[in-house]
Amino acid sequence: VSCARCHNHKFDPISQKDYYALFGVLGSTRPGRKAIDLPEKQNLHRAELIALKPQILAAIAEDWLRFMSEFRQRLAAESDLVEKAESKEALLHPLRVIDQEVADGKAFSETWLDLTQTWKADRRQWREHLARDYPIRWRLDREEDYAQWFAEGAGLATGVSRAGDFSVAPEGDAALSGIYPGGVFTHLHSAKHGGRFTSPDFRLDGDYEAWMRVCGDNRSMSRYVVHNYPRSGTVYPVRELRGDKGAKWHWERYSLDYWNGEDVHLEITTAGDAPLLVKNEPRSWFGIREVVVFKQGSLAPPQNPRNYLNPVFQIAEESAPANRKQVVNAYAAAVEKAVNDWKDGSLSDDQAELLDRSLRLGLLPNSLAQLPSAKPLLENYRRLENAVPVPTRIPTVAEWTAQDQRLFDRGNHKKPLEKVPRRFLEAIDDTPYQTKHSGRLRLAEDLLRADNPLPRRVIVNRIWHHLFGKGLVRTPDNFGRLGARPTHPQLLDHLAARFAERDQWSIKRMIRYLVSTRTWQLAGEASTAARLRDPANDLLSCANIRRLEAESIRDSLLQVSGMLDLLPPAKPIAGNQPHRSVYMIVIRNRMDPFLGLFDAPVPFSAQGRRNTTTVPGQSLAMMNSDFVVNAAQQWGRGLRLQSEQFSVQELIDSAWQRAFARMPSPQERRQTADFIARQRDAYKKLAATISKQKQSLEILQSKQSRLRQTAQKRLLGGEAASENNPAFLKPISQWLFDEDGRDNVGSLHASLEGNAQIENGALVLDGRAAFARSVPLTADLSTKTLEVWLQLDDLEQRGGGVLSVQTQNGAVFDAIVFGERQPRRWILGSDGFARSQDFGGPRENQAIEKAIHLAIAYAADGTITGYRNGEPYGKPYRASKPPTFRAQQSEVLFGLRHGQPAAGRLLKGKILEARLYDRALTAKEIAAANRNTRFVSERDLFSVLSEAEQNHRRQWSREIATLQKNLSQMESSAPKQGEDEVWTDLALAIFNMKEFIYVR
Repeated sequence: VSCARCHNHKFDPISQKDYYALFGVLGSTRPGRKAIDLPEKQNLHRAELIALKPQILAAIAEDWLRFMSEFRQRLAAESDLVEKAESKEALLHPLRVIDQEVADGKAFSETWLDLTQTWKADRRQWREHLARDYPIRWRLDREEDYAQWFAEGAGLATGVSRAGDFSVAPEGDAALSGIYPGGVFTHLHSAKHGGRFTSPDFRLDGDYEAWMRVCGDNRSMSRYVVHNYPRSGTVYPVRELRGDKGAKWHWERYSLDYWNGEDVHLEITTAGDAPLLVKNEPRSWFGIREVVVFKQGSLAPPQNPRNYLNPVFQIAEESAPANRKQVVNAYAAAVEKAVNDWKDGSLSDDQAELLDRSLRLGLLPNSLAQLPSAKPLLENYRRLENAVPVPTRIPTVAEWTAQDQRLFDRGNHKKPLEKVPRRFLEAIDDTPYQTKHSGRLRLAEDLLRADNPLPRRVIVNRIWHHLFGKGLVRTPDNFGRLGARPTHPQLLDHLAARFAERDQWSIKRMIRYLVSTRTWQLAGEASTAARLRDPANDLLSCANIRRLEAESIRDSLLQVSGMLDLLPPAKPIAGNQPHRSVYMIVIRNRMDPFLGLFDAPVPFSAQGRRNTTTVPGQSLAMMNSDFVVNAAQQWGRGLRLQSEQFSVQELIDSAWQRAFARMPSPQERRQTADFIARQRDAYKKLAATISKQKQSLEILQSKQSRLRQTAQKRLLGGEAASENNPAFLKPISQWLFDEDGRDNVGSLHASLEGNAQIENGALVLDGRAAFARSVPLTADLSTKTLEVWLQLDDLEQRGGGVLSVQTQNGAVFDAIVFGERQPRRWILGSDGFARSQDFGGPRENQAIEKAIHLAIAYAADGTITGYRNGEPYGKPYRASKPPTFRAQQSEVLFGLRHGQPAAGRLLKGKILEARLYDRALTAKEIAAANRNTRFVSERDLFSVLSEAEQNHRRQWSREIATLQKNLSQMESSAPKQGEDEVWTDLALAIFNMKEFIYVR
């Protein structure tokens, strides 16, 4: 780092030692998320909750003791309790084995002896585990081991809990959610209390594995962390704890052999407190009892210790049961003793697990109605607990412990040298920081110390850079030897001194001072002499001309168009919303494309000076992007409304003042008035041309219609077309899938995507990646009927779309869908189920054996009717009015519900034919369409024409297609909003003037 004052004295570029010293300050502690609520908010009602728990315990114990006689009877008589038991892990495992083996003819005494031997072997293995000398071990039910770990969060404020502590279910009929052995828990008072529990760092000197005995729910998680760098990935496994499996005690095993030679620590957190991997779960909890670390190949802990059976076998061993009834009595005696010991405060870990298992299997009463003594206490507890707020969290770094980092030989991390003590830059002060923490506070103090001019020079240089377009030092990120020299060193020192002493480090005061200077008020035109002597304008003889930043360009478009909403939004916004750019969400790998075009920085690293590029994409965006065009349309609509009260000249003056904060020149007035007149004239001529083209199209279509009627009469023996014949229902599109995805009626030809194929006159879909997509709609579509003939390959598939109409981004859609909400039933699919209700039709059982006919009709009043094989399917219902799918912005899908291919959206089967109508067909028309014997395809219909008639038909079809294409192009450029379009063109032209995005 060098001094900005003329480089009179120089410091070397930051040395590697300085880097490691500062890295030791900035990077050696553990990132996390600290609650910022006041302690009294985090601990709301904690004292009352703590006081209530012994009363709840005593009341529940009394209720349970009164239940003990009934407990014995249920245990002896109700076989369903045995059937609930899991095969190997359940509380009733011995009873289950006895019942099964005795039923197979095995003697009770022999069975009981085998069970006793198995229990003794399990108990011996567990005792050996407790006595084993692991390289690293923490028994977290012991205060001395708990004290070695780092606890953060309100949920860990109680420290180590004793056996028998419990958690109250926050809602529902269940009273308790668990009874626990000794250990560390976050939810003993409320699952809203978060926590992060982290082990000390330990060095791996071989191939190790770590085992953590944990439980938890609602996406709490455990993991190991290397070099304080919390990640999730292949070599950074993260295990979420949730559901019944996570809530049971189990071992989480981590293989650490990949990280031999590295520093590692273990961590378990609630969902909202996990560094970098935060999950939005307001209620989350974990428990942890033990952690062991040992070399791979060594003896591992018992994976499924059944310690909850110890109290049962100890009593049974004393009484030597001779039959199943005596085993039941031993169970009941063990549970009753555990309840008494729980009440007296002498419960053991094994007894706690026994009570918890009994609770989970429903052996002990746990509903409010079954606990009359405890019910009022539990209701009061819930009332207080529900008032506890969920803490608000922000990213930060937790000050637990820190360590100095080693210097690497030539930057090679495999060649560590001596440790570099944490300190400031040695050119200013190389005194090591005397602290066990990170040293961040000392670093902050050193940055602002009186003999360190660098920070104040840097900040005033950046303020100057943002105001004037260039800093006094042209490299705002580099004041060292490789950076640029200051153009005005004395000025830089003056501003730095004023900023610290007079302005008291106030950026607003410094800005106010700079914009009141003569330099800020200079014109943008340099004299001839100045251009010769200072072509880059480094000496500031005139103002710099510079382009607005990307965010300012976007905000200017919103402000000038009248769209800008100055109220702060409730949450970060997307780029198409009318709030200031400062509120936009920033995601590194999904940046806003408009801002990116104008050099908005990608947030991978600090960027003191933005790039300023000039590329074709910028001009194209200002002319064609949806955001700019929408802003122009909004402003144009406003100008058109004002044109009813003001003259064209007055509106031109108003537009210039709004866009450029100045009046237009006489030449600009004339040119703009001429532009408006030319646009009006061009749109009038275009409208006349469109009208003539439409007349020609109508004539050709009339000829085609008469030819169709001729073919109908010949084919049907003179029978007139009627609504009862499906050949004459006049769909706007029809897909036969005989050779390809061609639309046989309209122009919505479909292309095959993924693995889609045409085979034997059908579109074949595999349910994995196959679907078909049409070209964009050529006309708006609202009321409609979707009709299809299909056959399924799997009746158990769920959510596959058959025929869909959607916006091109898939956000809004209507579709025929199979089995989405109920298996084997047809449903109307729509965005967010906005128009979807169950028809209540029967289960589909035939579509796998033969083809069926389906249709859904959407009436203008919102009535939606489903049909299957020509008959109503279930009952119609009324939803919101059908959305309008805009031309050129919507499309038709086959075999895909909406959006992009994904699991649960794709159909597995065959589509034989599909039709789309721009009206809701009647029940009579649907029935006619289903009568296959009356069906006549387009190909058969026109096969009866003579060769001359066929030639006429083909020629007219070509001319119609050409006219439709030309009309589509002309109508896309014709004014859709009448006079608004003229003013929209003016607004867009103003947006594309250089003066709009450049400051001079």
